[in-house]
Amino acid sequence: MNLSYLYRSLIIACMLVFSSFCLAAQPDYQAAVDDISQRLDKTVSLYKAGNIADAKRTVQMAYFSVFEGIEGPVRINYSAKYSAELEAKFGEIRTLIAEQAPLEQVEKEVTWLKNEINSLPQKLAQGHQLIAQDNDFNATSIAPEWKKLANNINELINAGVWSYKNNEQGKALQTINKALNEYQASGLSDSLHKHAKADVDKQILDNFAKMTRQMQSDPQDAVQQKKLIKQIAYQGYLITQALNDELPGLGKR
Repeated sequence: MNLSYLYRSLIIACMLVFSSFCLAAQPDYQAAVDDISQRLDKTVSLYKAGNIADAKRTVQMAYFSVFEGIEGPVRINYSAKYSAELEAKFGEIRTLIAEQAPLEQVEKEVTWLKNEINSLPQKLAQGHQLIAQDNDFNATSIAPEWKKLANNINELINAGVWSYKNNEQGKALQTINKALNEYQASGLSDSLHKHAKADVDKQILDNFAKMTRQMQSDPQDAVQQKKLIKQIAYQGYLITQALNDELPGLGKR
């Protein structure tokens, strides 16, 4: 057999193996969602049949064996609060089963959880909704100028974390610095001090500084990078949560 042919065949085989590895490294959200949905259906069937122990075990394993595998992406790529709500619902259903609650109640909670779980692939495909889902900056109790500022900062933080997640360190730093500059130039800092909330201003500035330091660090491997992304997203969450807590009722500058 021609050696060049063997060489080309080996190259192609290696490329196929490498491609399969790369694809396998990406979480298959739809497969996970389908698995959870089937386990939840089985939970209801077992409970309906009076098999309490297996029903509890099935919903518990739906969480530990499947949902835990996609919990991180939901928390980082969509919303920490939403991830916690879904996690809590698994526990609530298990508790209802243990307490032998009415079947209709168990079915209602399972239906809610299935609907939310089934929406995850679409939510995770929407892009950099990393933090925004936990806040409402359009509340009537927030002054119009603060609404505009908070939404701008929120969007910039989301974009900055998303850029860092996609290995665009320079762009990420530039975006976070822009968010910080908007905050500092807005007069919000003075308003917080005026209303005896200097500690809130310090917290926000400290979290911006932590985000910048973390983005400037050089992760040694993929595991450390993932950890950094979580830390950076968490600092962003703390900033937007502080705005969410303090802006309602805060007077104009």
